[in-house]
Amino acid sequence: MNLTLLPLEERKKRFLSRGNKFDFVSDLFLAHLGGLEQSAGKKVLEIGGTDDQNLHDFFSSVGADYSNVRLEQNPLALLYVLPQRDFFHLPESIAYDLIVSLGVFERYAHGHDKQMRNYGCKRTNREYLEKLWRLTNPSGTNIIGTISDPCLFSNEEIREAGFRLTIRQRPFYAFDSAGYSSFDQDSELVVMVKER
Repeated sequence: MNLTLLPLEERKKRFLSRGNKFDFVSDLFLAHLGGLEQSAGKKVLEIGGTDDQNLHDFFSSVGADYSNVRLEQNPLALLYVLPQRDFFHLPESIAYDLIVSLGVFERYAHGHDKQMRNYGCKRTNREYLEKLWRLTNPSGTNIIGTISDPCLFSNEEIREAGFRLTIRQRPFYAFDSAGYSSFDQDSELVVMVKER
């Protein structure tokens, strides 16, 4: 899958022209990257999301095989939501061509409190990346979007885990017609491809 970060003016134009076609986070995400329509026939996993904010509608519209895993329960019994809830519990016998996580791999999100203390989740960045690697098909892509802080993973950690970093864009979140808001300047969009 060949994904490209679009120029800022193109991102603004695409975001504003979407007219809230999906939800805000999905519209924002889709405005940034060219090439996601190549997902037709691909196995896609989204880590995170909610009943009303996820990428199901987009990926289904392009013919992808979409699944979602998230910590929240599934009260609407949505068929695309996997029962495991924590992506660490997903079977590694099933691998994905594309894994997307928005608002997951950043400070205050997956397993950390506001003082960056680990609360019950004893996983390291290396363990997160190794699990992502095992869930990704050869040459598969991972897209990480953060909301208020940079991605937890350094460039070196990403390379050591067996991924090639193709995009690292800051800021990513809180986009409007003027560009990016000042309070989310540390948000990031990270795209990495499995190499080995």
